[in-house]
Amino acid sequence: MITIEIDGKPVETKPGVTILEAALAADIYVPHLCAHHAVGSLTDVVLDEVVYQGDSEFRGERAGLTVREAEKKGCGLCKVLVEGDDLPRPACRIPVGEGMRITTTGEDLVRARQVALNGILADHPHACLLCEQREGCSRTECSMNVPVKDRCCVLLGHCEIGKVSDFVGYADDLPTYSGPDQKTILTDPLFVRDYELCIGCLKCVRVCRDVVKADVLGAVMHGDQFIVGTKKPGDLPEAECRFCGACVEICPTGALRDREGVETPAGGQPLPCIHACPAGIDIPLYVRRIAEGDLPGARRAIAESVPLPATLGYVCFHPCEDHCRRGRLDDPVAICDLKRFAFDTEEPYPAIEGMLDSGRRVAIVGAGPAGLSAAWLLALKGHKVTLFDAADKPGGFLRQVLPRFRLPEMELARDLEFLDRLGIEFHGGRRLGRDLDPRTLREFGYDAVLLAMGTPLSKQIDVPGAELDGVLWGVDYLRAARSDRPVKTNGRVVVIGGGGVAMDTAMTALRSGVESVEVVSLEQEHELPAHPEEVAEALAEGVSFTHGWGPHEFRGEDGRVGEVVFARCNRVFDEQGRFDPQIAVDARITREADWVILAVGLETDTTVFGPEAGDVLKNRGLLSPDAESVETWLPGFFGAGDLVHGPSSVVEAIASGKRAAAGIDRFLGGDGRFEFAAADGNGFDGASITLEPRQPTPKRDPKQRMEDFELVRLTMDPVQATAEANRCLRCNIRHRIGSPVLPPEEWVPLEPGILESAPDEPGVCVLADVTGKPEKISGTASIRWLIDEWLEDHGAETGHKLKWVLDPMYTKRESEIIQQHIQRHGELPGGGDDELDDLF
Repeated sequence: MITIEIDGKPVETKPGVTILEAALAADIYVPHLCAHHAVGSLTDVVLDEVVYQGDSEFRGERAGLTVREAEKKGCGLCKVLVEGDDLPRPACRIPVGEGMRITTTGEDLVRARQVALNGILADHPHACLLCEQREGCSRTECSMNVPVKDRCCVLLGHCEIGKVSDFVGYADDLPTYSGPDQKTILTDPLFVRDYELCIGCLKCVRVCRDVVKADVLGAVMHGDQFIVGTKKPGDLPEAECRFCGACVEICPTGALRDREGVETPAGGQPLPCIHACPAGIDIPLYVRRIAEGDLPGARRAIAESVPLPATLGYVCFHPCEDHCRRGRLDDPVAICDLKRFAFDTEEPYPAIEGMLDSGRRVAIVGAGPAGLSAAWLLALKGHKVTLFDAADKPGGFLRQVLPRFRLPEMELARDLEFLDRLGIEFHGGRRLGRDLDPRTLREFGYDAVLLAMGTPLSKQIDVPGAELDGVLWGVDYLRAARSDRPVKTNGRVVVIGGGGVAMDTAMTALRSGVESVEVVSLEQEHELPAHPEEVAEALAEGVSFTHGWGPHEFRGEDGRVGEVVFARCNRVFDEQGRFDPQIAVDARITREADWVILAVGLETDTTVFGPEAGDVLKNRGLLSPDAESVETWLPGFFGAGDLVHGPSSVVEAIASGKRAAAGIDRFLGGDGRFEFAAADGNGFDGASITLEPRQPTPKRDPKQRMEDFELVRLTMDPVQATAEANRCLRCNIRHRIGSPVLPPEEWVPLEPGILESAPDEPGVCVLADVTGKPEKISGTASIRWLIDEWLEDHGAETGHKLKWVLDPMYTKRESEIIQQHIQRHGELPGGGDDELDDLF
């Protein structure tokens, strides 16, 4: 380390770094736009002969030279004065030296930076940056009547160039914007390319080259300006863009920005796929590990988040894929198929080290996905866990109800090996209310009890004739099919319902050698609660569907069902999306049936709570929605899974168990945090991203699979899996780039101490909430007086923050009146100065 001095402050730094890097590391802000910690120097960029903005071609001069060799300078905003120099120099180019003394402030430096900023803003719209009413402005109505082409983009108030410009300050001789003749491209699926906003910092070119290693973007020298574009003509796919978004993340203006309405991980926001995963699995990490051929690493990334990783590869409904950004290009990445591929091996699961014995004991009633998930995490936190379940073996619905063509029992058994590894005791054949008294669990020394019995019963509806032989209930039918006493159905089978249980019931009946299976649902096809993949698989096997009808009556002879009468359902949900079927009085159809199986939902077994069921299950037959984190029913009792939220998917039940485990851990004195994941490392090879179509999920032929209970879906082979993993856009590359170092925050907290520094002068104040969203914009004769008033209204503990400006435009009262008029009428006052005079 060497020691330098910046603004009189001694700073220790590594030799060889630039003054800018040393200053920023020491929390001394020096303004800059062309430098970024994630990319190399601007001066090392090699200029191209031609670049393209769509189909428009731009040829330049000095091709093949570096920016340094072409003698083109950077933004010029980071100028500092080094002792011994006569003139300021750019801090991004000067390496530090022992004993160097540097000055970053002073009137001469301010002026030099403002001159540099003038040159940048001459080619960038900036009228809105100068407007004191810009906070909260919609940009659609302008009190200054600024032409639309001169207004800033939708990033106004959030872009790097705006924040840096505010810090540098605007010179009186700031030139008028004169827009360059470059293109705005709005046809790309994920991004907007507004080249008129480009300031030629070339950070996008460098990040594509240095970090992504795709080298899709380039720059030419045209006169004294850089023009940026793709190295190949056409739209982004034709130009071989990888769509990772790194260039958008690093752009300091709105020249490259995310399309509005598209989910984005910009600025450190959660990755859409991870955010959509109820269990919070690091999806990009394990997908990239598969792409690299590192299957142990992929398995570890998954197994650190969920206790049933192989099972999820078979049964997860993958909500992550609905939010995968790749789906905006063609089809989402086959995330669930890749998870299944990763665990299609006999190799042992990765070892995850738990904590030392906490001395606390937890009883969990219910060994389905939610209970197992909670048991896994609590055991890793060092608590002694005992699982109780009414069934002889753990697994819940996964073992007792889910058909084997969905999930092989062997895969579930492999997942459940964690029970022995973590010392979790399991006691089967213990039903709450019959074999277990919940109160005695606490008396037997358990410090907390988790109820996770799920919704194990078929929801029963009152239909005339439901008592006839041949009328069955979906869950009972599936549970029997998994046992050694299956119901031997034959002839014509009608399944009533539209969810996942109905699909499983229909496909199970088909495998029993029946004549036909028809599913009749209240819902229309687009409203079916079953996952579209389940519906497609049932259709492929020959199941027929009739939508928009509900059961009205079962009829038969000699005590056995023979036909079903259905009534037309005109509407399933009301205007608020609540289940509220509207049945027509006079519209009927009839179906002949040898068997009728109702699969219209699931519900809680209220008998386990005895006479207290009404007091316990107050949430529409469920536990309180707060039961995951707050004691419910009795002291020290918590709830999780379907018993709290109603019927849900396996991954949602696992997530609920994780949340409940956190609540119990906090109740037992822990921190409720579970952080077992390893660091992601540094590999981000964006060059390997392909634009190939999605790999099809391997499936057995429908005619063959109807003959047995073997798997419907198969596992990808290594070639398919690698190709599919390389379709991932590596959105997490944006997190690696990180946010730029911005000027010190100009907002100040709304607290009494600010009154001492607030000026007793006219001005405009902006009040923002804790997220930074402006709530009020007010003009005042005294900024100090207004802040004092806001303190009385909001208090000092709400997290509000504010800033103020001394505004030489209209009087502050007039500014406020204009803003109020816009808010009320959605437009500016018309009629020119006379109407403004009347308004004031």
